[in-house]
Amino acid sequence: MGDFLNKWQTLIGAGLGPFLAVILSAIGFSIKSKLEKNAEIRETMRRIEVGSTAALNDIYFTRAQLRDFAKKIRALSAETRAETRPNAFALDRINCPAFLDVYRDPDIHTLKIRSYYLHNQSLFSDSRIKEMNRILSQLKPDFEDMLRGNETLVALMQSGPNPDPPTQRLAYAQNLEAFADGIEAYANKKMSEPIKALTRIKIYNDRLRKRHWRGYYMWWKMESPSFKFFMPKAERAKLRTLDSFERIEKIIDSEVEKALKDAEQRSATEY
Repeated sequence: MGDFLNKWQTLIGAGLGPFLAVILSAIGFSIKSKLEKNAEIRETMRRIEVGSTAALNDIYFTRAQLRDFAKKIRALSAETRAETRPNAFALDRINCPAFLDVYRDPDIHTLKIRSYYLHNQSLFSDSRIKEMNRILSQLKPDFEDMLRGNETLVALMQSGPNPDPPTQRLAYAQNLEAFADGIEAYANKKMSEPIKALTRIKIYNDRLRKRHWRGYYMWWKMESPSFKFFMPKAERAKLRTLDSFERIEKIIDSEVEKALKDAEQRSATEY
């Protein structure tokens, strides 16, 4: 009987050993994968923080440049209108400053972002920044074209039988003012869209980055449908759709508005 039991123990031990090894390996692999995924998510949120901060700094600086440039254009227009000599053409000009590209993360489309809200807001902001960089790169050529058009008009009038400097000066002043109007409208209105979106990204991302369980709880509370048996199924389905944006933004908007106000005050003194 003892030999029989020993044989069965040996047989069971021989079978359990590889089985337990496989189970432990699977558990170890699962834990390692989970840790690697969490590390990747943390790195993504760190990049979002760095990218949104860099982009906001660039936008505020560029907006200040645009406003300053518009002021200089208006000053040139005022000088042009102040000229009253009947034979004086307006040929004074100013230089358009160099505008650097606003920062954008080139990998934003491939980053694995756990938050549906952050993912979509990041893509929205990236498209706006890309459009902004295109507009800024075209600003100097457009301004140079306007100046060359004025010089061409002067040359044609000077070579014609009836030169009309007052008309030329008026047309030049009006073109300058229209250009300044366009710059100010873009700086004061259009640039506010990516500024607000990036500020929302920073604030919500900061909440998700809170240490220990707090950040994960924030994500689960706002976006994850898991273990929310107290919610109707239709409501759970909206947690990771565009319908959830308004709900998230209602919660963070007071903080966003404060951050925007503080940033406006800083930019007024720094730039």
